[in-house]
Amino acid sequence: MIASGDNGIEVSRGIGTLIAGNAVNGALGNGIAVEESLFTGIIGNAVRNIAQDGISLDLTAFSAIVGNDIENGGGAGISVTNSAFAFIAGNDISKFYDGMRLFYTAGVAAVGNDIQDVANDGIRVDYSLMTALAGNSIRSFGDDGIEIANSALVAVVFNDIDGMGAGNAGIRIGTNENGGGVTDTASGSTLVLIAANTVANNAVGLDATALNNGYLDIRGNSFLNNTTGLYAKSGAIDLSHQSNLFKGGSTAMIFDGGYYPSAGYTGLRLVGDTIGTTVFEGQTDYYIDLRNGAFFEPGTPTIIDGTLATYDGVSGGLMSAAQLLAIESKINDHDDDNTLGQIFAGYALFDDNQILRRYPANSYRSGRAAVLVTGLPRTGIGRDITPRPFFNVQDLANIAPAAGGDTAEALANMEPAAGEGTQSPIAKGACWNNIGSGGAVNLDLGEDASSILADQAACGG
Repeated sequence: MIASGDNGIEVSRGIGTLIAGNAVNGALGNGIAVEESLFTGIIGNAVRNIAQDGISLDLTAFSAIVGNDIENGGGAGISVTNSAFAFIAGNDISKFYDGMRLFYTAGVAAVGNDIQDVANDGIRVDYSLMTALAGNSIRSFGDDGIEIANSALVAVVFNDIDGMGAGNAGIRIGTNENGGGVTDTASGSTLVLIAANTVANNAVGLDATALNNGYLDIRGNSFLNNTTGLYAKSGAIDLSHQSNLFKGGSTAMIFDGGYYPSAGYTGLRLVGDTIGTTVFEGQTDYYIDLRNGAFFEPGTPTIIDGTLATYDGVSGGLMSAAQLLAIESKINDHDDDNTLGQIFAGYALFDDNQILRRYPANSYRSGRAAVLVTGLPRTGIGRDITPRPFFNVQDLANIAPAAGGDTAEALANMEPAAGEGTQSPIAKGACWNNIGSGGAVNLDLGEDASSILADQAACGG
């Protein structure tokens, strides 16, 4: 056992140093401190009850920190600063202020570490380049599970992050260490891959509320029981790859901020204008909440494709009217505030064939019933090859197979004539049996087609 009034073990300007199998307890400085060194191995040590950092590397390159048991200290369990090419794997870290700090580093990989019971952040990465955080288990932290600030080319993959109900953010892009618990607006990162992580039981699963984020690739993650799953204020957010699952909590996604960049602000947009194949399950308030001009280009909303997503088991795209209304009630967008973008989750199809098949073939003749068809499309540019911006009678004549001939005049000469022969005004009826007796049925399209048919059939239709 090595105990010291300063650092437990200290190496300076070493080359090829191996520190292995030691027990360091009660150091008033760092447990193991290495500086200005190359090719250092720190393997299989027990480091406990340390005033500052458990293991500290500064101005080093080509280091390996593997299989150490690091418990109880006032700083970080592992701190790597001003260093390049470090491999940090299989360490058990607990009861420190931060689990791990990687500041001003390049080419560092932290893989398969177990970090728990830390007062602040599980892993903090700041001003770093080419960082991989993979397969780490991070549980019970006071602030953030993983914090990535002022950095680029970062991969956060296959991590299990559980705030145990006390975490502010499972993953934060930016830093909130400047006081007040709010993300520093100028602390964002870019070229960050966030993939195949499980992030649970935090106030926010993924916080991207810095105002200068760049490209964030978010794919294949499970965000479970976070109050808010994803909260973004800037960046090119890419949800177009593997499905992300948002389960439980209040709101799955909040997008907050203008479309175009400005001084100090990189803008907020979704890559490909899509939320991809996102899966929403069990949110109490919103699937998606747009705020403060999100996805609204000056004068027009951006249409965000939500047709590939799944909403509490309902696939986007074609659905019943009742399903669509239920989904729309949990999306805050242009329909609710005309300064926001538009999330297009899908559309409802009302099958009028179900209605017409209920009556004999001649029930719609002799003025006894009528069908009003709206929304007919343009069928072409016409014989004069001049595009027309609106539908007109020539378009109807152009429908193939032809209806009454090839020209508007031929259409007008169709027999029996359309629009003639009404013997008396059509009275509004309440039930299907009014058809055939000079009445008409008023359909309330607020429900799905099956419900409408069932309601009307019940009164004698």
